[in-house]
Amino acid sequence: MKNTSPHRKAAEGAALVDLFDKAAPTYGAALRTREQRERLSRLAKEVAEMLDALDGALKADRERAISLIAEYCGLLEVVVEDLACIRDIDETFGGRGRKLPRIAGLAEKLERGLSYLLGMFSVASSGENLSPLNWKLIERDVQKVLGTAQSIGAEGELAERKLAA
Repeated sequence: MKNTSPHRKAAEGAALVDLFDKAAPTYGAALRTREQRERLSRLAKEVAEMLDALDGALKADRERAISLIAEYCGLLEVVVEDLACIRDIDETFGGRGRKLPRIAGLAEKLERGLSYLLGMFSVASSGENLSPLNWKLIERDVQKVLGTAQSIGAEGELAERKLAA
C-alpha cells in the first residue's frame, strides 16, 4: 500500500504545469506551434478539396466552373483572412534563426496564391467572354495553388506521424 502512493503523487504532479518553471515558456511555444500547424493543415485540406472540384470543372464544363468560381469567391476571401490570422500567430512557425521551416514558406505561398486567384476569379465571374488561353491560365493557376495546399496537407500529416511515433 505504501508503494502506490508515491507513484500516484508523481503521476498527478506530472499532469500539472508550473508556470514559473523554466520549461513553461518552451512548452507554451511548442503547444502554440503545434496548434498553428494543425489549423493551417485543416484549412489547406479544405482549400484543396474546393480547388480540386474547381479544377475538374474547368477541364470538363466551363459553365459549371463559372458558377463554382462565383461561389468560391466569398469563401476564398474568408480563407485568405484565416490564413493571415494563422500566420500572425507566428510567421516563423516556431523556427529559429535564419532557416525557416518549410511550412512557413508554404503558408506564405498559399496566401499569395489565393489572393491572386481571387483577382483572377473576379475577372472570370464578371460575365466577359474569356479566350481559351485565359481559361488555360486560370486552370494552371488553380493547379499551382492546389499543389501548394496539398503540400501543406502532407506536411501536417507528416508532423502528426512524427508526434505519434
